[in-house]
Amino acid sequence: MAAVKAANEFRRRHTGDAVGALLFALAGALLSALGQESHRAVVQTVGVLIQLAGGLMAAGALMRLAFADEHPGEAVFRPGRFGLQWGAPEWRLLGAGVLLGLICSLAFLAAMVVGFGFGAALGFWLAEGRDSVITIAVEWGIGLGFLGAFYVGIRLILSAPATISLQRVTVLKVWPLTRGQVWPILAAVALIVLILFAVAMLPLLLSAVAVAAVVWASHGDREMAGLLGALIGTLVAGLVVNFGQIPLLVGLYAHLYRGLRPAADAGQGGHFPQQGNL
Repeated sequence: MAAVKAANEFRRRHTGDAVGALLFALAGALLSALGQESHRAVVQTVGVLIQLAGGLMAAGALMRLAFADEHPGEAVFRPGRFGLQWGAPEWRLLGAGVLLGLICSLAFLAAMVVGFGFGAALGFWLAEGRDSVITIAVEWGIGLGFLGAFYVGIRLILSAPATISLQRVTVLKVWPLTRGQVWPILAAVALIVLILFAVAMLPLLLSAVAVAAVVWASHGDREMAGLLGALIGTLVAGLVVNFGQIPLLVGLYAHLYRGLRPAADAGQGGHFPQQGNL
């Protein structure tokens, strides 16, 4: 709860500093939804790229602010106007994200192979037919694959704040920091996601009513209703994700990293706790 409270305080203080990048990401999400509903792959792809760029700029701006007190006077830790900037921190965040994705993919494949073997052995032990053995092996393989990737992702979840704080792409180095912390971290992330889900439920229900009213008023124009529903749903989800989830998770990860990192990596301090004070 202390970590979640610190994350919410960070969101309250700094969301406005990245409002431009957050709106840019939201515009990309709306463009992507429009392209998907109109079956225009180019528009959808451009929207996805805009959304990705906006999200990275927002995360970069917020991460800069999370560690700015440790680097007084350094221009690289000052975000652009309204969070609209692209520099070394954003490139590093992109690199860390790609590397993290590759590591999680390898973990998925390794765990999946183990699951296939275990499932096949279990199927033969149960004396099931050939088709049943294959089904059991596939189920165990995919299940363990997702579990392995999820576990590795949680263990490396502090790679983004480490990358910004240390000013270099850092992924595997955070593995020891999360030893014994998987459940607390998972609980904090889950609590934030559940709160945001609850916040989004009422607007989503109201948007569903609005779409139903459009369908009724347009005498069953499903194409218009589908487009309107997609845009409203994307708008509501985008507002919750961009102005809730991104600032909260950046604040949470920064708080956790500053509390768990080695003393040698600690800076001058600030309103987040230092090592040993988590």
